[in-house]
Amino acid sequence: MDEIDITRLILIPAGPSCWEMENRLVGNADLPVCPESFDQVNRWAEQLKSTGINILYSGPSGPAQETARMIAGALRVRHRTEKDLSEANLGLWQGMFLEEIKRRHPKVYRQWLDQPDSVTPPEGERMVRVQERLERCVSRMVKKHQGQIVGVVLGQIALSVARISREKRTITAVWQLVKEPLTWHEYVIKCNGVSV
Repeated sequence: MDEIDITRLILIPAGPSCWEMENRLVGNADLPVCPESFDQVNRWAEQLKSTGINILYSGPSGPAQETARMIAGALRVRHRTEKDLSEANLGLWQGMFLEEIKRRHPKVYRQWLDQPDSVTPPEGERMVRVQERLERCVSRMVKKHQGQIVGVVLGQIALSVARISREKRTITAVWQLVKEPLTWHEYVIKCNGVSV
């Protein structure tokens, strides 16, 4: 397989905000990266130097935007924003403690964990819409930068949803992936869009 026939996609987690450190739902709220997360973001930037990333993308606001700027600066690569890379919109649940949702809406909370796509947060975004939006955007970027190494910084939920698409998992795995330790993930994609 020719190098031009493959694109490497590197999905990078956004540095956590203070809300995440407090077990609050962040969603697409425009918050800064928590100062305690800077060391972690700098470690990722150091690790990513060896990957040869050509360009870095993120959503337009929040921890993903700040993380991408920090990493792009360390790697000396261009950073671009794409609104379709935004974190999941959790509507009126944004800023709430997980325990508060669990206490107030135990059945809905349990259903959201077991079947993430069956619950839409009030004034929020359905998980399948997040998946479709991210997949369209990532596919466009892979096609545009064929044969290159593309880095994408995503919030925790968006990162998990993007991984589901790349790893051929179902949407029910989203919360399992969210609970995993934060790290970046690399995928090799053939020119026909198939991950290998």
